[in-house]
Amino acid sequence: MSLTDNLKEKTLYFFYGVLGFSTSVWSKVYGLEKGNSFLVSYAHDVSGPFAFYFANRLLFEFAGFPFGKNKLTTAATVFTYCSAIEIEQGLGLTKGTYDPYDFLTYAVGVGLAVGVDHLTSGKRKKKSESI
Repeated sequence: MSLTDNLKEKTLYFFYGVLGFSTSVWSKVYGLEKGNSFLVSYAHDVSGPFAFYFANRLLFEFAGFPFGKNKLTTAATVFTYCSAIEIEQGLGLTKGTYDPYDFLTYAVGVGLAVGVDHLTSGKRKKKSESI
């Protein structure tokens, strides 16, 4: 992978991370303002892991963060982390409301992130191979 491709990859990780984070914040703020529980709960729980996935990938690129080495490792780490927080809520160890459907939303968010990462990285690799 050339230096230009590597910079593009890092820029995309940053962009997708910011997109996921801002969507997560927007869903909480707007959902609370409008009294929309779907946005507060589920949109937030999809966009949060999406952002966290790309943050892990970016941390690996810049600092060698071990849990962002590849897509599968990153996806497993993010899903496990989010699920652990949900389990803590269910046990009453952390503040929040336990919702078993959150596990599904975490899987959707991580799956969406892996899909976006796969589609965008695949296009870059094919273009650089054809040159």
